[in-house]
Amino acid sequence: MTNQEVFQSTKLKRRVIELTLEVEELRKADRETKGLLFEKSQETLRLYARNDDLRIEVNGLKKELASRDEEMVQ
Repeated sequence: MTNQEVFQSTKLKRRVIELTLEVEELRKADRETKGLLFEKSQETLRLYARNDDLRIEVNGLKKELASRDEEMVQ
């Protein structure tokens, strides 16, 4: 192998290592992003459930108020 070929081979090996590290960083970032998305989706589901609970409570209070208003009219 000539010096030029050794140099090119070394250069290519370094580039492969750099790209491998970069891919690993991207995979790590992807896993972290997926984790955050999962957490946010769980939070969203909890908020929807809480919203439904509050809606039911408000509807119950409206019915109770209407019933009391009706009693007052009588």
